[in-house]
Amino acid sequence: MSLRKLALITALAFMLAPAAAFADQIIDFTATVGGTISYAGGANPLLGQSIPIASVFGSSNGITLVITNGFLNFQTGPFDPASDPDHWDFSGGPNSFITITGCISGVTQPGPCGPTDSSILLSGTWNDGILNHEAQAQNDPVRKLGGMEGSFTDVKNAALLAFYGAPNGIYSGGMNEGFFGSTASPHAAFTATGNGGDTVNNVPVPEPNGLALLGSGLLGIAGVVRRKLFS
Repeated sequence: MSLRKLALITALAFMLAPAAAFADQIIDFTATVGGTISYAGGANPLLGQSIPIASVFGSSNGITLVITNGFLNFQTGPFDPASDPDHWDFSGGPNSFITITGCISGVTQPGPCGPTDSSILLSGTWNDGILNHEAQAQNDPVRKLGGMEGSFTDVKNAALLAFYGAPNGIYSGGMNEGFFGSTASPHAAFTATGNGGDTVNNVPVPEPNGLALLGSGLLGIAGVVRRKLFS
């Protein structure tokens, strides 16, 4: 292989490496038992209140951090009346929100976390039509509530991102949360207790400008290769 070709391949790999590295970075928050998930019926949203968050994990360095005073709170968009009998589907939108607050010693707080120390670790809004709450029919007339899942976009605490070497900017997230509860009929109001063990996870969303720059660089390399092949 000529030095010229080797240089072109090296340049291509260098340009692709940052995008691939950022795409692989995952940040996971883990919930424990507690808090409530509720629905008041009709066009009301789904609410999650004071769901305990115990820790956060970053795939970049494999470190799990303990979160003190950690809580997840959320509100989706309105209920979708077209939902099938076994699901409650909710929209997202600007009036929806998801937040995770808490304290991480040595990261968001210089010293040990006190009983009232807390910072916003994650803040975002739900995506349209993604969140659903499953209620699986049983042999008895009471419908057992199983779990909920949804997706959202968010931003994160700058100190937390710096600890994991993750980029600032918009993130794409997903949540899976199980809970205990029941309701007597489809789409009825309910209040349930979170059973923990589930996660809120995120990956960075590539910036449009960065993708455009990467694309123009690849086109430039392709042009150089073409000229060398046909010269």
